[in-house]
Amino acid sequence: MLLNGLKARAIFATAVVLILSAERVSFAEGESYTEQLKKEIEPKGPGARTQGSYTEEFKKKLESRTAVEGEPEAATPAEAQGYTERLREDLPALRAPSPNGGVENSYLEREKKKLESKSQTGAIAAVAEGKSDLSLKKPGNISRAFGFRYGVASLTRSYSVSGSPGAVGFSSLYGANYVPEVSFLYEMQLFHSEILGSLGGVALMGLSYFSGKGIMSSQFADPRTGAPYSSTSKTTFQLFSVPATFALNYRLNILHYVRPYIMAGPTVVASLESRSDSKPSGSGLSYAAYLSFGASILLDWMAKAANWDLYMDHKIQHSYLTVDYIQFIPLGGAIKAQSSGVFVGFTFEY
Repeated sequence: MLLNGLKARAIFATAVVLILSAERVSFAEGESYTEQLKKEIEPKGPGARTQGSYTEEFKKKLESRTAVEGEPEAATPAEAQGYTERLREDLPALRAPSPNGGVENSYLEREKKKLESKSQTGAIAAVAEGKSDLSLKKPGNISRAFGFRYGVASLTRSYSVSGSPGAVGFSSLYGANYVPEVSFLYEMQLFHSEILGSLGGVALMGLSYFSGKGIMSSQFADPRTGAPYSSTSKTTFQLFSVPATFALNYRLNILHYVRPYIMAGPTVVASLESRSDSKPSGSGLSYAAYLSFGASILLDWMAKAANWDLYMDHKIQHSYLTVDYIQFIPLGGAIKAQSSGVFVGFTFEY
């Protein structure tokens, strides 16, 4: 039994030695098993890969394909560039040279300047500035108007008190001084047509201011020399006149640019006279007929931009320069008021 056990061990040891010899496994000093395995995996022979990754080897194979296989030849360095890179290199050729020989602006910058040089105004602004053949359309019906007038020429006035035949005349007391006179109007139009015209009820309120020195009713002389004293008093007089009128106004619009009109109605004139001495002030009412005729000159075409702004901000359709002759014809009252003259002003319809 012991002999048999020794024989078995000897046979097993011999087998192990033979297997190790057959496999020729030996590790160099300082090398790991993984490094030895990599050496075994690397291909051998003249065509074996010695450096570079698998991806690099695959790219080399693609570049080496021939035209016989229906594939294009390997791209040149310029062709290997992307489209964006090649386009970026071509852009300098499209740039305009500057006076100093350099490149002034890129193609995109030059095109941007062309766009910016175009007019930025819209259609409405172009029409308002007269740069378009289009016409402005102002929706909405005209039903009202307002305006003002100022007396400028041929102004004559006469105020007298009933039952005072010896009183100093109005022109003697106030006629030598400048008299500002202004009136304001507001109109409600019963109908409006650009062809047939417009008819409206008008309310007018005016204001006149007069000032002057009193006039002596009797002439006095210096008892020592007999020379007459001045007939001008030291007393200062001020007269405020406020006429209020309700009238009908008809304006003929068929001529468009020049629109004649006539206006008539009753007037009440309130007058207040004050004086600088101790005597009381006087006041009174007078009644008169108001008559006016003149023309409204259309201003829309002269300032289209301003006219459009008026419409956008205040809904004003038409603007007019008015020139008219106004007359007050006295009818009665404690004070007899009569006046006439040429007035200039502006009227706005909306």
